[in-house]
Amino acid sequence: MKKSFEYFKADPAGNGTGFVISPVYPGYRRAYAKAIMAKDPTIEQVGFISPSYDSAPLRMEMMGSEFCANATRAYGLYSAGFYDTKGDVKLAVYVSGVDHPVDVIVNQEEQTAYVKVEGPFQVESLEVAGASYPVVVMPGITHMIVESNEDEAFVNQALEKLVGAFDASAYGIIFLNRESTAIVPYIHVPAAETKVLEGSCASGSVAAAVILNDKDDPDFEVVIHNPRGDLEVYADDTETKGYIIGGLVTLGETETVTITISKEEVDRVRLEHKKELEALEEQEASAADEK
Repeated sequence: MKKSFEYFKADPAGNGTGFVISPVYPGYRRAYAKAIMAKDPTIEQVGFISPSYDSAPLRMEMMGSEFCANATRAYGLYSAGFYDTKGDVKLAVYVSGVDHPVDVIVNQEEQTAYVKVEGPFQVESLEVAGASYPVVVMPGITHMIVESNEDEAFVNQALEKLVGAFDASAYGIIFLNRESTAIVPYIHVPAAETKVLEGSCASGSVAAAVILNDKDDPDFEVVIHNPRGDLEVYADDTETKGYIIGGLVTLGETETVTITISKEEVDRVRLEHKKELEALEEQEASAADEK
């Protein structure tokens, strides 16, 4: 089955993100994301924008319904394009992984976007291969911080433990070099069946900042060096405790893209949809019997 849709690429600090701006049935998001990422290896993740017809887009859903601060930054800058703005402007956007609007501070002239990742952040610990590592639980995503050299074999082992111990939409294994404030982020989204070494990860950078700011300094600030871009992180206790993160975002031109979805994937989606309808009918019948 072939599908054509409006689409653009964004580069928030090296974290290649594709955005679909045509309505997509949620069951097909995984198939769209896989096809887009296979077609363009620079794309590390995909967001789905549900547009309104007379103003800026209403909501952005990530491919696994997770929260992604980098995609939120890019979406905020894209949304600002619907308005004639100059200088720093604060926009409220609706995104997956959180249950409230998220403020994004954008500057169209400088092509920058900053978002606040709100706390409080729960810091737990988890043992992997005989050693204990801090785990930062955040809205929509959970990260393990590993202060050692990058090790992909360890990533697989750690992800298995992390997924088993914590309920989240997405998981990260973040290798942190404390002296250089550099990270190497591996991100796993179960619903999308992806595990990606990302060019940058904003939430992973915030998780690293939480660990680096062990004295909970309200004036803490740091530049987190990611593999393909830098992200500025500032502690911010205004109204709610959290961290503001951001930097440059590059937006590509909107284009029409065509992908092919396999028959197996179509059959899977149809079967899942049928099961959802049957479950809904059972619930309605049960509610009617109770009356």
